[in-house]
Amino acid sequence: MVATMLPIGYGEMRQGHIPATIVAYAAGSLVGAFFLGLSVAGVGALLNLHPSTSFGLCLAILGAIGVVYALVEASILSFPRPQVQRQVPVRWYKALGGPGVGLLYGGILGFGLATRIPFATLYLVVAWAFAVGRPLVAGATLSVYGLGKFMPLALIGPHRGGEGEASDRILVTLAPFEPLIRLANATVLACAGGWSFGLLIRQG
Repeated sequence: MVATMLPIGYGEMRQGHIPATIVAYAAGSLVGAFFLGLSVAGVGALLNLHPSTSFGLCLAILGAIGVVYALVEASILSFPRPQVQRQVPVRWYKALGGPGVGLLYGGILGFGLATRIPFATLYLVVAWAFAVGRPLVAGATLSVYGLGKFMPLALIGPHRGGEGEASDRILVTLAPFEPLIRLANATVLACAGGWSFGLLIRQG
């Protein structure tokens, strides 16, 4: 997606315009992620008929997700990662134009569950949103995830060059750091899982 969005932004910036496509992509990412939190927490609120009895179960599920996927991210355990094996179609750009496709791409990728899920941290956050059952709180929290979807463009965009060579160099430079990113995700997941189990034990 970075490889698709950046050339469009380069063209707009070369013409002396604010990169409207990139701005639309950022807005779409935030809205999509907010809607993800809003909808998942809304479903959780509807199904959470007996909060006192479901709290312990929610903690157990959150703890299990955190620990299991921490091991997955650390390449210690192999476990299914439910996801839709799709990418957003490039042909949409030809049909919708710059800002329109930026908004649509951002919304779908910000929502997160309609395309590939590269990091397992999203499973824990979605499970938390469902468990907390507070749509506005979950939507605002998930917006941070949407912001994360936009950050690569924000960081790489200023280093533009002819035909995007500068961004290609940055992407190549960042590629070796993927194991470190996965280790950071594994640490976050393990801490969240341990915290959930700790609360569960204290409750018992």
